[in-house]
Amino acid sequence: MSHTPESRLESFIALLREHLAAVRDARGEADFAVEALYDRLAEAYDDYAEVLDDEFGESLPFEVVEDD
Repeated sequence: MSHTPESRLESFIALLREHLAAVRDARGEADFAVEALYDRLAEAYDDYAEVLDDEFGESLPFEVVEDD
């Protein structure tokens, strides 16, 4: 996987789309597909935020909330 800001952003956007599709197709509140994509989406966001910081010293106005 490429580590450029553009590639990380594209990965993040693709997962947002997958997550939306899974939410639309969800079969109940605890749908496994939605939960799995939630975790992948959080990771992709963190990857994008990290590369923005590394490359440009910039941050995003959001944080991933960890479940306790």
